[in-house]
Amino acid sequence: MNICSEAFLSIIFLCSGIIVIMEEKLILTTESLSIEFKHPLFNNLIMFLGEMSALIIYYFFFQKEYENEKLLEENKDKIEIEKYKLIIPAIMDLLACFFGILSLVLLPVSVDQMLNGSTTIIVFILSILCLKTKFNINNYIGIPITVIGLFIIGLSDYLNTKNDEGKKEESRLNTIGGIILLLISDFFHSCQTITEEYFMKTKICHPLICIGVEGIFGFFINLILFIGFSFIKCDNFNITIKEKLCTVDNKNNYYIENFIFSFEQLINSSKLIIIFVTFYIILIILNCSYVSLTKVANATTTVVIHNLTAFFVWIICLLPFMPKEILEKFQYLQAIGFAILIIGTLLYNEIIDLKIKKKTINNDDNHLIKKEQENLDSKQLFNDSNVEE
Repeated sequence: MNICSEAFLSIIFLCSGIIVIMEEKLILTTESLSIEFKHPLFNNLIMFLGEMSALIIYYFFFQKEYENEKLLEENKDKIEIEKYKLIIPAIMDLLACFFGILSLVLLPVSVDQMLNGSTTIIVFILSILCLKTKFNINNYIGIPITVIGLFIIGLSDYLNTKNDEGKKEESRLNTIGGIILLLISDFFHSCQTITEEYFMKTKICHPLICIGVEGIFGFFINLILFIGFSFIKCDNFNITIKEKLCTVDNKNNYYIENFIFSFEQLINSSKLIIIFVTFYIILIILNCSYVSLTKVANATTTVVIHNLTAFFVWIICLLPFMPKEILEKFQYLQAIGFAILIIGTLLYNEIIDLKIKKKTINNDDNHLIKKEQENLDSKQLFNDSNVEE
């Protein structure tokens, strides 16, 4: 029964993750009132609404189970997390999503997903610096292989842009700009992961409560920024940056964001309404399947699904009947880089084990066992946090 449940939840988790990624790109390229719907903070609002819905799921399906978990011996010395502290990962989540959506404007969706693997490297570095986490030989070998894979993928996209006829120097700069924005996004996402890991190790908090409370904080902070940025014009920005990253209204005025015009575009496009409704529903399914899967599966499952998500997004983007906004050309160099990236990730997460001879653990090594378990928990939290990307 557990095998069937794990397989079913894995499929739901995988499919919902793919749909969310594809819809994010589709939203940015959908036109309403003859203008593309480029409103990253509007996308964030819907995402945070989806996270807030996690609280409803918790109170209906998981509350009783969580109350029992708090009574366990291992949790007796821990106290519940102060909810206001979750504003820290919420801000990190907001910034990560904002820069991540901007990078999607400039990069192909498959490249964007592949390069998200840089989060592994940043989390690795922050874990050593901030949490003093101890890693093994698999981790140290997996990281440089991951770096090589990421470099090849980025180089492939740059060379493809450079060699395509009809593309100008601006397009090559867009690729570089997109990679920089994605790295900024991955940095904030990694900071969110490290913060959540610290809270989870020292406090008691159900994952759905954390997601829901972060959603509440993120929603209202995002809303304030959304309205505030609507008064900041992009007149002094470089023309390329202005056209690619700023929002234009029907009067040809460029702003960092445009709160009122985003709703005008939404109301005048049934396609956008359908996309956002399905986007919201899929986000709820994604959050619910993620929490349920972590109950019946392990870290290996979440790592494999994360890589499969990026792989299927890449395959879907190569299908000839896909919309032109999503359709991509097959690149051998990109495929090689992606393969190397996956190998590095699998090594890092010890799915590919180098079979290094391990010392026998004696009965007096309880401290080492506890430390090893904390490291495994750290990797699990990193894998789970990828759900939000």
